[in-house]
Amino acid sequence: MTKPEMIEAIRNAAILANQKIVEPKFGCEILVHLPHSELICRVIKEGNDGSIMLDYSGFWWTKEQLSYDKKFEIIGRDIGLSDVLMVIKGDMEHVIDENGHFLQLHSAYETGLMKYEGTGIYWDLTKPLHDQSEETIRFIFNLLKND
Repeated sequence: MTKPEMIEAIRNAAILANQKIVEPKFGCEILVHLPHSELICRVIKEGNDGSIMLDYSGFWWTKEQLSYDKKFEIIGRDIGLSDVLMVIKGDMEHVIDENGHFLQLHSAYETGLMKYEGTGIYWDLTKPLHDQSEETIRFIFNLLKND
């Protein structure tokens, strides 16, 4: 699979685990279908009444308008490490340390003890899913595929 295909699969799994990813809130991306083009916009403000403002127009839109008007397609916000962890939370064989390094459970045959060892894969904590290395994305994709 290509990197974009793996990202899409991880993103879909994250959305299934956390529907808030596609709520039209601050930072959410929305694809606007215009007469002769398409434009990806972000929600830049939220009103007290639940309305939102997109960065392209300066107009306020209700969430009902977004859901019924065919010119709007909600993409959602960026996928972060917390979203990925929600998807792989049941995997006790793999953990991630405070620096973003993935560890894997191994048994030490000599002592019979189990311990976590580094995989060489890490999540750059300053970046969302789509900006991670292909190696990291492939590792997460394979975790999901084997789940």
